[in-house]
Amino acid sequence: MTTRPRSRRDGPGRPLPPPDPAVLRRAHRLTSAVELGALLRAERALRALTQAEMADRLGMTRQMLVGLENGAEGVGIGTVLRLLADLGVTVLALPAGAMADLPEALGLDRKTE
Repeated sequence: MTTRPRSRRDGPGRPLPPPDPAVLRRAHRLTSAVELGALLRAERALRALTQAEMADRLGMTRQMLVGLENGAEGVGIGTVLRLLADLGVTVLALPAGAMADLPEALGLDRKTE
């Protein structure tokens, strides 16, 4: 029996590596384009990149990046994912209701000594 290689469209994504609680404490729950823009701005600034440098790295105009950071809607999801990947940010999609159990499941609810 021959199996064909999986294409990118066969599955919903790659499995996650074991979580690092220190990293997960920096996780953000995004519910709007404005929150996404704030995250993009903060991550870019954390890496000491100007808007012009970041836009140039991604082949977009500075004005487009300014719009994203200000919460502009209507930008393609591929553009947003490419920008996040370049900043080293991974997007994690969870089913509705999973957020309530996530800290306990990942051991983040334990008090540090």
